[in-house]
Amino acid sequence: MTWCQRLLSPLLFLALLVTAYATSASVAFAQPDKLEAWLTQSSVYDHVVSYAIDRTKQTSDNPQLAAIPTNDPAVQQAAKQAFTPDTLRTSVNKFLDGNYAWLQGKTDKPNFSIDLSQAKQSFAQQLGKYEGDRYSSLPVCTMADLLQLEDTQNTNLLSLSCRPPGLSAQAASADVTAAVQNNSDLLNNSIVTPDNLNQEQGSQPRQPYYQRLPSAPTAYRLGRALPWVAGAAALLSAMGLVLLAPRRRQGAKRVAIVLLLSGLVLIIGKFFLDIVFNAAQHKIVGASASIQLQQALTDVLHQAETQLTRVDFWFGVAFLVAALFLAVVVRLKRDATVAPMAQTVDQPTAKPPIV
Repeated sequence: MTWCQRLLSPLLFLALLVTAYATSASVAFAQPDKLEAWLTQSSVYDHVVSYAIDRTKQTSDNPQLAAIPTNDPAVQQAAKQAFTPDTLRTSVNKFLDGNYAWLQGKTDKPNFSIDLSQAKQSFAQQLGKYEGDRYSSLPVCTMADLLQLEDTQNTNLLSLSCRPPGLSAQAASADVTAAVQNNSDLLNNSIVTPDNLNQEQGSQPRQPYYQRLPSAPTAYRLGRALPWVAGAAALLSAMGLVLLAPRRRQGAKRVAIVLLLSGLVLIIGKFFLDIVFNAAQHKIVGASASIQLQQALTDVLHQAETQLTRVDFWFGVAFLVAALFLAVVVRLKRDATVAPMAQTVDQPTAKPPIV
């Protein structure tokens, strides 16, 4: 075996695997449609709002926001009515479509504008109504209660357990609505654009992400072309193995062996990844999310993993079929060559005439 053949065999093996993996990634993530469908089918939008508000509450220094009882069904209902699944789905789809247009070279930068100001205002009003109803049901503060309140003007209304004098339910409702509406920890940018995404309120402006990743569109286009490049490399490597072999059958046999190994790696890898994903899915999602959100995110990852491994599996099957086909062709060619040789050996030699 020449050095060229030794080089072409692993090159063919690598090119076949890259063709399969690059194709599966392209099928799954080349367009935003599949990701949008996965997010919708997994019901992520039904649970992400409560989690986001709860996380903001935990990290906020604002006492009004920190006192929001996120486990209260009325508060959860207010959040869902303000940030409806349709609103969130539309916003995420705008974000994905704008970024994919940028990656595909259709626009110079991501182009999207997500307006959540009405949703935030609606949530503030719903929470204010909740506080007004809750405050109305509280008993009047006793003298002992008032002594515990250092200053009713600065007391967190959502944590009050009684009604101090001079504060009506309407005023309490208006105060909570204004506190949530003007709070910068909850949606500090109510209108999200590529330039203010992930910009913290009052901090030094950071360079937008699309400027920090100027090569992302080029990498995306190279990724889209990779299946074709790897496929062409695999075809040329296979042709080289056949043409450079001392006998064509030997070259075809080597190609069949490489196809067989590649197919087995892809098929075994599919089941191996299924086992690994099922074992590590909770660690991948993380334990900080609620149980419902964990299940939804796990479902998104499961759909992505299924899409990827399904394509890899069928590539593996195709490689095995191709290997079997080449093996049959090599065997038939061998039998066709051996048969005339055997007939020549078995044919009796003609005796010379007797003079």
